[in-house]
Amino acid sequence: NTFSYYLLDTVHVSYALTYTGSLTCVISSLFLMPAWNKAVRHFGWFKVMLFNCLLIALSDVFGMLTTENTVYMYVISSVLYGLNLLGAQKSLAQMLYINLPKKDADLYNTFYNFVLYLGILVGSMLGTWALSALQSADGTLSLFGLQLWPMQLLTGILQKSWI
Repeated sequence: NTFSYYLLDTVHVSYALTYTGSLTCVISSLFLMPAWNKAVRHFGWFKVMLFNCLLIALSDVFGMLTTENTVYMYVISSVLYGLNLLGAQKSLAQMLYINLPKKDADLYNTFYNFVLYLGILVGSMLGTWALSALQSADGTLSLFGLQLWPMQLLTGILQKSWI
């Protein structure tokens, strides 16, 4: 995907490190499934989904702040995402089917997907416009003392938009 290309080509993160970040998701899947099942049963899908959305946002912030000098941010992002992956899938997968009327269920699912992808399109268009308006003459943005490229922030936002 675009973010992996950005990490490998622009940030110069080693392929082994990106592969290790992917392995974090696999290992956490093996060990954390019982914990996420227990959390959904105990707290309910909505509270688990809210917690996961906050963790996804935190993971994305660390991912977007990854530069050549701050590769450790990618490691933090990968670990957070790996810990959060199953909880997000368990809670978000149930969202469509809770209180969904049996009649015309396909219509509701189609509307949900239409609004979801329309939101992604509008968000990426507004994000591109805002980033182009905020960048300095050399093409970078200064955020928390780091010089960031606008594409870095935009791909960080869009990398998890499928969730």
